[in-house]
Amino acid sequence: MRSVLKLDRGPGWFILEVVYLIQKILVSDQTPVSLNWISHSFESRRVLSEFSFSFGGDKVIAILGKSGSGKSTLLQIVNGMIKPDQGEVLLFGEPINYSHVRALRLQMGYVVQQVGLFPHMDVESNICLLGRITNRPKEFIRKRLFQLLDTVQLPRTWLKKYPHELSGGEQQRVGLCRAMFLDPPILLMDEPFASLDYETKHSIYKHIVAMQHTQPRTIILVTHDWEEAVTLADQFIWLEEAKIKESGDHHHLKELKTQLFSKL
Repeated sequence: MRSVLKLDRGPGWFILEVVYLIQKILVSDQTPVSLNWISHSFESRRVLSEFSFSFGGDKVIAILGKSGSGKSTLLQIVNGMIKPDQGEVLLFGEPINYSHVRALRLQMGYVVQQVGLFPHMDVESNICLLGRITNRPKEFIRKRLFQLLDTVQLPRTWLKKYPHELSGGEQQRVGLCRAMFLDPPILLMDEPFASLDYETKHSIYKHIVAMQHTQPRTIILVTHDWEEAVTLADQFIWLEEAKIKESGDHHHLKELKTQLFSKL
């Protein structure tokens, strides 16, 4: 299958790359994401310094820290948007191939605070976008669409609505459906619920917990909200001054939150 990437780039080259990457991921039993001695700076400011961590399979890992602590940069490095100054990024045991990073990103869902729905496209078109880009069969697209709508409890009658007709929480659920459309083994979430009210956030938390039971995957969640991390995360990293200050499992996270906030 490796010979696929050596073919002349005709009209189907991009789809062939995606097929190659999917097959490689499916047969791999390696850790989904490993970052080894990652360092990166913007101009003279160091945002990550000798960072090493392995993100386990089918776990929600929260990345906590103040603004400017390197949380979002870390996600962009995992996604291949940023190539670090130093260190190595391994996805399922393989180093990122920056020559084929577009195809790689199709195996990662990405959800951000601003959602990024296309305003000129209705709910159905926004959710199904990646399925159509990758030339999936119409039957697959329709089945996956309804499956995702049911998972996040969005009514099918809303398929022809446009983003401006939805609340913030509803838009975020549509964005989550779009990010999950190709059933990516890795889901990156960059403070996606920061602008939502308490009730809406906790409603979406329930959907994520339910999805992890039925369709588990590696979720890397950037947040500054300790309560959100305790609610969703199996593991956590606390970044401070470009390095890991604390890390551990859910139990340790709960203990740490109690210690920190009991002092306030």
